[in-house]
Amino acid sequence: MAMFLLVIMITPSLSKLNIENYHCIKSLQFPPAWRETEASDVFPPREDRVFTPADSPEVRIEIFSRGLPVDKKTSTAFREILKTSPCIIFEQKKEQQPTAADVKIFTQIKDVLGNAGNNQIINTEKGFRGPSFIVEKAEVLNWSGKNLFALRGWFRDTDEDRRVNDFCGFFIDTNPNDPECQVEEIFLEAKDEKEFLRYLPTFKECLSTIQWMTR
Repeated sequence: MAMFLLVIMITPSLSKLNIENYHCIKSLQFPPAWRETEASDVFPPREDRVFTPADSPEVRIEIFSRGLPVDKKTSTAFREILKTSPCIIFEQKKEQQPTAADVKIFTQIKDVLGNAGNNQIINTEKGFRGPSFIVEKAEVLNWSGKNLFALRGWFRDTDEDRRVNDFCGFFIDTNPNDPECQVEEIFLEAKDEKEFLRYLPTFKECLSTIQWMTR
């Protein structure tokens, strides 16, 4: 856990909001003053649960399930990557270009990453044809006994070429014994970078309480 995206480990506090027995999550606790709000624009088979702090409604932690598996080829590639835990897959550094190995990995799991799959590693176009997500760091972690893919970065408004939503989250294979994997996401997202950084330790605090369902 200590390597998770350079976030400082902190001691979790008791939570007033506790998620239990939801998809791959057996238990997840939130700090006081967090509440569940209604998700928008989500239709079955997708499921989305949204949690926000009382004083900053544009900051949210989401538990998102797509409801449909990724194809077998993508599932195989994703599971092979998860076996490398713990491992830093990519870290953005000034004036350093992604390697061929980086491009291969992110191409293989593009569908796993959803909207973040259109990133600067595999999309080198400029302007509105360019990437809609900028990867800052990606790594494979063993978190509370489960291997998962951790990603940090920000979304880009491709029309105006500006930073719009900072993102940090987990991509999880929820059914490792099945031929095709169901991907579930747990992530923090905020429109404002300062608010994102303000709540990043809180997100880490929540994740430090997680217990996984066993299959």
